[in-house]
Amino acid sequence: MSNLVTYLLLTLLSLLILFPIYMLILRALSAPLRYIAAGQPLHPVDIQWDVFANAFTQAGLGRPMLLSFVVTMVIVIAQLLSSVLAAYRVRVPRLPGQDPHVRARHRHLAPADRGDPDRQRREHQSDERHELAAGPLTAVPGDRARHLPDPPGIPGHPT
Repeated sequence: MSNLVTYLLLTLLSLLILFPIYMLILRALSAPLRYIAAGQPLHPVDIQWDVFANAFTQAGLGRPMLLSFVVTMVIVIAQLLSSVLAAYRVRVPRLPGQDPHVRARHRHLAPADRGDPDRQRREHQSDERHELAAGPLTAVPGDRARHLPDPPGIPGHPT
């Protein structure tokens, strides 16, 4: 019973949406004066099939329609391309061959130092030692981070 009510409601809403489109086609194909004289019925009156062909030839709609089509295709292709590129970047956070820590590690290096492979290797080893250390600010030989002593009351603190 529930499905019947749902489908009946959907059918009524569909007819409500499609009715203006039906009236648009009906008014376009009917002869205007005869349609009004007949009382604007819900069926076509004196159908004229050449209405659209006459609109293209007499009003010169061919070129504007072609230009609209070309502009629409350019916009659709550009939008599709930019959407695909954005979706790829969202889905793949790192580009192929990109080390996620490269930018963070080498941000402080001067442009001349960035091409020095030994400097990059030393920085990478320093970062690895930092990650393996007991705490985030533990002093590692050769590391530039300062060791901050544990506050009083913490086990391992010499008070």
